[in-house]
Amino acid sequence: PNDVIYAPDIGYIGAITGRPILDSVGLVSPEVIPFNKRADFAGVLRTMRPPWAVIGLYGKWQKSLLTNTWVQQNYRPVYANKPERPIDWPSGKELDDPAYDWDYLILHRKDKPISQ
Repeated sequence: PNDVIYAPDIGYIGAITGRPILDSVGLVSPEVIPFNKRADFAGVLRTMRPPWAVIGLYGKWQKSLLTNTWVQQNYRPVYANKPERPIDWPSGKELDDPAYDWDYLILHRKDKPISQ
């Protein structure tokens, strides 16, 4: 219950889970704004180390985060909300299409046990 979730969709995720949100856009988490200005999206995870990250597979910024070596070494995909999507890292080519289609991948830090 004390885990932080890094996520773009702060409203419904916070409401459903009741857990603290690290807002990827910076609306309620202004500490991420300098990272976003530099387009260092993986830097937020590297610096703030949230146990969970919800990443939408529909835009250009996600590609730099999900293909980042540090992120792949320190996080693991644990859930994909579309049944046809494998629970694995998407290819860079797959992330080139910025179509918004409610496709999300949930990552969890490898060094932290998943709490219930």
